[in-house]
Amino acid sequence: MFDFFDVDRLKMYLMSGLVGAFGALVNLLYQKTKGKSTNFTIIFITIAIGFFVGNLIGSFIPKDFEYRDGCLLVAGFGCYPLLDLLETNMKSILNKILGNTTIGDK
Repeated sequence: MFDFFDVDRLKMYLMSGLVGAFGALVNLLYQKTKGKSTNFTIIFITIAIGFFVGNLIGSFIPKDFEYRDGCLLVAGFGCYPLLDLLETNMKSILNKILGNTTIGDK
């Protein structure tokens, strides 16, 4: 359960999300150099998705891991391919994690 009064945990979520969002913004700048057009809506969506992916990946990496920030930057940079991977393979990923082969079966 999430505790809103745990300041250290809130700071960890904020930092993980911001690092992921920064990686996502760098990807957006990289795409801009390749001629892809952007607008403020795309920028906002990219920041939000990068923040989400930064927190998602950050929850699996220990706080004292030496390369944690780099992993979060890479996760933010590749946020769209990571979400595509999760979307297409979620059933098999959950089956492996939970050991249950009946997810989604009727």
